[in-house]
Amino acid sequence: MRTERRLEIETLAQDFKINKLCSCSTMKSICFICLSLIAAVNVSSAEPVELHHKEGDTVTFPTAVRNSGTFAYRGRLIGDVRNSHFIPVPKEQFTGRVQWDSHTGLFSITGLKMEDSGLYNLNDYVNLNAVYQLTVSSHENPPRYPHVRVSKLKISRDSYPCSYVCIMEEGTEVTLSWHRKGEAAHINSPPVNAPYHLPLRAEQSGTYTCEAKNSISSETISVAMEEECIGSYQRKVIIGLSTALAITWAIIILVCVCKACCSS
Repeated sequence: MRTERRLEIETLAQDFKINKLCSCSTMKSICFICLSLIAAVNVSSAEPVELHHKEGDTVTFPTAVRNSGTFAYRGRLIGDVRNSHFIPVPKEQFTGRVQWDSHTGLFSITGLKMEDSGLYNLNDYVNLNAVYQLTVSSHENPPRYPHVRVSKLKISRDSYPCSYVCIMEEGTEVTLSWHRKGEAAHINSPPVNAPYHLPLRAEQSGTYTCEAKNSISSETISVAMEEECIGSYQRKVIIGLSTALAITWAIIILVCVCKACCSS
């Protein structure tokens, strides 16, 4: 009788150990999945930044590579930085034209050609990839008069409501800029050709003016930013901060639960 009772107790103890191990393992899996999903929410893909230049110009890409990183054209490596030393990559199209400034960390390409147009990727091994769409145009065509219009982006509950776009429908070698009444320009484009658009996201109410200017003419157009638009922006900021705080607490709670489960 005692032997049977002892066997029963040992069996229950063994089952308890197995169940505890399974519970701990299951909890670890759940924590890992949750943390992975939370991390995935914050991942975003790089959007191309447009750069426009003429043949013979020098273009400087504004993403700094300080210590180590790569510079690629259409997916093919054309420059490499390792431990703050520039290593040019042999590529006939760019021979002697790819440069890296060790003080600023910026890559440049000199003597631009029409065939240099395309996508460029910069990666500094710390930040996400920066993507640039370079367009190289010819000097042959004379500048044309600019013509612009302003369009309000579609408003929805899930999108930022204080958004406008200055659209250049005609013109060549035009510089677009946005500025608030009484203030200096705070958004500028390099010289570009039509069609082109310059977005604006305003954080203050008031009158905003888009100016299109080249060597032969200039044109301006203004738009009044509503107070209610700014209020919507402030609400979105509060919601964003609350979401970030909730995610942070969720991570802390998950980590604590995992540790408590596996240590008990």
